[in-house]
Amino acid sequence: MKANSRTDVGATYRVTVRETLQRVLEIEAPSAEMAVETVKGLYQQEMVVLDYADFVEAEFSVHNPSNK
Repeated sequence: MKANSRTDVGATYRVTVRETLQRVLEIEAPSAEMAVETVKGLYQQEMVVLDYADFVEAEFSVHNPSNK
C-alpha cells in the first residue's frame, strides 16, 4: 500500500512487518524428539493451524530509503 499525499515526502521506505504466532500443544510420546515429529506431522497435514488467537507479537523494521 502506498501512502498518497499532496506534498513530496522525499523518500520511499521499505517497512517489513513480521508477526509471531505461537501455540503450545501437549503430546504424549516416548521422547521429546517423537513429540516434535508428531506435532510436525500434524502441522504438515494442516491439523494444527495457527490463527489470530495464537498471536504473540508484531515487529516492524525499516530498510534503507530510496531517495526520489
